[in-house]
Amino acid sequence: MDCTDASTCFGGVGEIRELLICLSVSNLRFMRRWYDIEVLEAGGMDYFRTGPPGNTQFWATLIAIGITTAAFWAIASLIRRLPTGRKARCGAPAISLRGRSVV
Repeated sequence: MDCTDASTCFGGVGEIRELLICLSVSNLRFMRRWYDIEVLEAGGMDYFRTGPPGNTQFWATLIAIGITTAAFWAIASLIRRLPTGRKARCGAPAISLRGRSVV
């Protein structure tokens, strides 16, 4: 593999774009969790705490977003590489990353 520029080392701009789209969709999927983290860090909740707030929920949310992003990207890659048959008919409407149909 010739790594003369970033597009050849990282699979091209298209795959990086798809990965960023999957990350964005995954982050939107966890919007409620981000809201919960923000509310739990409010000063009004300090009365019920026995200690300072931890970062466990924050890191758990980041890890869950990473796992979900990987799953979305794997599904998108599978649909892109195998664009025929039942997989494409079922998956194309659900994951249309490039704005055009795969079928």
